[in-house]
Order: sequence, then C-alpha cells, then structure tokens
Amino acid sequence: YVGGNNFSGSNPDILKFDGTNWTVPGPGIAGSFSWVTDLQVYNNRLYIGGYFEQSAGNAGDFLMYWDGGTSYKKVFNFIDYYVCSLDTFNGKLLVAGTFENINGIHTGNIVGIDSLTFCTLSNPPVTNVITQIQKWNNTFLITGGFTTIDTTNFECLAVWDGGNYTDTCAFTVGVKELELKELNISLYPNPANEILNVSFEFQNETKIQITDLTGKIISETRVENTAGKTIQPLNISALSKGIYFVNLISEGKNFCKKFIK
Repeated sequence: YVGGNNFSGSNPDILKFDGTNWTVPGPGIAGSFSWVTDLQVYNNRLYIGGYFEQSAGNAGDFLMYWDGGTSYKKVFNFIDYYVCSLDTFNGKLLVAGTFENINGIHTGNIVGIDSLTFCTLSNPPVTNVITQIQKWNNTFLITGGFTTIDTTNFECLAVWDGGNYTDTCAFTVGVKELELKELNISLYPNPANEILNVSFEFQNETKIQITDLTGKIISETRVENTAGKTIQPLNISALSKGIYFVNLISEGKNFCKKFIK
C-alpha cells in the first residue's frame, strides 16, 4: 500500500499493488485538499491516517480503516486534528499526530488503540505535535515538537520501553455504539436547548460529565447505585450553541455520546 497526495486527481491518494497491477483499495480518499500521511495493517484492517474530513465525503475525520469492502469506516466519533504516523506495538495500534482530543477526552498527541478501545499513553498527555513513531529494539521512538512527557524533559525525541503508562481509556466508535445500545444509553432530545435527558442502565454509581470539543469538563453529576433504567435530566440552558459530549463513567468504563445545543 502507498499513500500521499495526488494533485492530478487520477488516483485518489491511496493505491494497492498486487504484484502486477496498481488498484485503489476501497473508495479512495475524497476531497481536493486531502492527503494520506501513513498506512498500517492491524488486525486484518488497513488503517489510513492523514488529513481528510468527513465533510468532504469520507467515512470519518483524519483516521479510517478498510476491511476489504467497498467502503471505509471511521474509527472515532470525533478527533480534533490530523494524524501524522501509525505503527503497532505490544498488540496495539499507535496513533500519533497533531490532535489533542478524541471523543471528548483530552488525549494529547498519541494514543494506543485496539479493536475495542483507545487509551492515552502518558499522564499528563503529550501536548505538542508528534510527527513520527517507529519501533526500535523492543521500544518505540517518537519525534515531534514536545519538550516534556510525564513531567520529564525531552527535546523532540523520546524512547518508550513499553511500560504501562496508560491513563484513560474509552471505547472507539464501532464498539461504543454497540454497547450504547446494549446498555440502553441514549440522549434526548438531541439537539437540545434547555434540558438534556440521559437514559442508561448501570448497576453501580455513575459519573456523568459534559465536555466540550477540547475535552474541558463543563459539568459533573453523580448518580447513586440504581437498578433498572435511569433517566437523569441535565440543565444545559447556560451552554453556548455548539457540539458537546456526555461521558458516562461507571464500572471502570467510559461511554461517550455527542449532543448538539
């Protein structure tokens, strides 16, 4: 597989070579100002990172995957900027770039994902662009514009030995949507102006957070242990118009759903 930017328009920024012929895997990348920065095969899927947007006709923003079908699939409900580099390490797909927020969580510029979840890899997160990640002797190297990681000083180059620095995990879009249905998690009305109702079924205490697109926590509500269906009204009348996320944190998991004010 190769990817890049093709201004001529004859090939849509991504190609596959079978040993004889070059073909386009799936639909190709849509958008006149789109490009592919990196490609990585992980769990029998081709992950595509770069600068491309759903508004231009793509399945998602900045990161998608192809499973051999006629279309691509998005990985996240929301990622705030583009992906620079992909690699695999310790059974996860590493994603790095210029983004800092995914699905309402402040992740910094690198996350590790599997088929179910994405996790931050440092606390506090790396908060400057990561331009390249590369496996090297059972470690991986990262380069970019950062100067500190986990309060340790670095100058644009760091080595990670695979230690468990995971801080926050949440579900990627596909599994998240499935589990939202299974746990009867819903928001209504959506869009909402005054009151947003959060409906869910958890057995343990649940923390409900509203976050903005930068991951900033705007409000937090705790709901005690309940049996059966719970409907929690949230007053959002003071919020400015825009896109927000509701995070439900319970039983060691974080479920995220988007709403519009």
